[in-house]
Amino acid sequence: VILKVSIVIILISSFPIIFYGDTIIQKFYGEEYSGLYAPLLILFAAMAFDGIGSLLFNYFAGRGKPILGSYKFIISISALLLGGFLIIPQFGIEGAALSKCLSAFSASLFMLYLFIRENGLLNSILIRMKDIHLLKQILRQEI
Repeated sequence: VILKVSIVIILISSFPIIFYGDTIIQKFYGEEYSGLYAPLLILFAAMAFDGIGSLLFNYFAGRGKPILGSYKFIISISALLLGGFLIIPQFGIEGAALSKCLSAFSASLFMLYLFIRENGLLNSILIRMKDIHLLKQILRQEI
């Protein structure tokens, strides 16, 4: 349930960044920083991937599999180092953001693969009435 809700929250919260990110940057930091819109979008995606990966790690850790966090870290740091050496020199700040995004994506994809393998694809992504009722209970703290 929490994975499905988190994905919906990420999608909803991404709209202001996608459509008004450049305006937000200019209002907070000034006109000279308006070129940072692309890195902002890339880093927003990286934060979303990091959040999903962390959420799934907590799920597995709670189920007695904390070693998966080490694997997630190894994948993440390996992708970050590789991207840092290959992408940053060519693309500068956008390359740094892209390197972080690829790192977060690869680690999150690993955790998502394990989650789907354990729970099934349809149970992992489809929102069912049972999920909505459980979410209502969580929000009312009736568990």
